[in-house]
Amino acid sequence: MNESYGEYLVSRKKRPVDSALKIILTVVTILLVLAGFFHILFLIGAVLSGIANYLYSRKVDLEYEYLYVDKELTIDKIMKKQVRKNVKTLELAKMEILAKESFHQVDGYRSRIKKTYDFSSGAPETEKYIMIYKEEGEMVQILLEMDEHMLNCIKAVFPRQVNIEN
Repeated sequence: MNESYGEYLVSRKKRPVDSALKIILTVVTILLVLAGFFHILFLIGAVLSGIANYLYSRKVDLEYEYLYVDKELTIDKIMKKQVRKNVKTLELAKMEILAKESFHQVDGYRSRIKKTYDFSSGAPETEKYIMIYKEEGEMVQILLEMDEHMLNCIKAVFPRQVNIEN
């Protein structure tokens, strides 16, 4: 049995809007706490604002870890470098194609795609790969960023489906 292994970590790019919104939520929370000395309703607002700030910061500080082990790709979401959650496990036997985003062969699948999952950094300058995958009888598109080692591991097992050349 030919078992291969690869892992790769992708950090989600933070937008300037994310930092500004986090600062605004923090300032609003502090102001509501100070105003809470005058009326209890402001303290309730401060608690709600604090919860919103916490939940938003978890969403912004995000990483994806890809783990490829023997024909299966597992994608975990890591929030604030503390909480890990499995978001997708892909049996690569159901993969139609894995290619660079600009690869012409992907265009033939675009009209049949029902859903898109983005597990990339979101940075426009990075090279993204598109996986067309059959999920519950429908075609889905999965955006990934992978290193050469992981791509070569997958290509060794699925040479017809993986197109990583220009």
